[in-house]
Amino acid sequence: MALPYPLRGRDAKERFCREYTIRCIRHGVLLPGDSARCCCGNPIQQEFFQFAYAPSKTFLAGANCGRELIEIAKLATPTLVDPFGLLPQAAKKTTTGAGASGTGESRIPQINVEMAYALDMLLEIWDNKDGYLKSMSEKLNHYPQITIYDNFILSLNKGVRSTIERRKNLSNLRQIYASLPRFKKKGLSMRNIHFPNLEKRLSALGEVSLL
Repeated sequence: MALPYPLRGRDAKERFCREYTIRCIRHGVLLPGDSARCCCGNPIQQEFFQFAYAPSKTFLAGANCGRELIEIAKLATPTLVDPFGLLPQAAKKTTTGAGASGTGESRIPQINVEMAYALDMLLEIWDNKDGYLKSMSEKLNHYPQITIYDNFILSLNKGVRSTIERRKNLSNLRQIYASLPRFKKKGLSMRNIHFPNLEKRLSALGEVSLL
């Protein structure tokens, strides 16, 4: 966790917000099987917020700590992105309104959200291996509104292609992800997972989408 000290309790969060300018750059749900620690030190259950501070440092917060930070810093709450539909509807309703009157980031383009999740899935398959795609993922996490250039998307598709070539009877990223041993036992369904904006760009580039 890239923090100078744990943000356990409101006093620690208020102190941190006095010392640093924070931005809420992502509001999502952990990928199935993923684990992460909240800024307070506790495990994140499902819903998380990602914050940026200093030149290029980020940290994660669970649902409660994230909302508390947003309230303290008077930020706008980014739209929740839950591509797997894992978060109960009752929980989703609590995400609206919090921090709505604050000064936050402008809306993150949907293609950037798709790219972030596609990279998360591919890197999970690769056991978070270092390389160009991991660097792209880190850059996107730090600067979620960056322009997604064609070579960025082509590199993602190429990475999926190289993975497919080593696995029989699997034809796209979603199938490979769902076939990981710990997910296969749980019968993870990827039917609702789509990357329409990335697929549209790949089609315009004359590429067959492997997402």
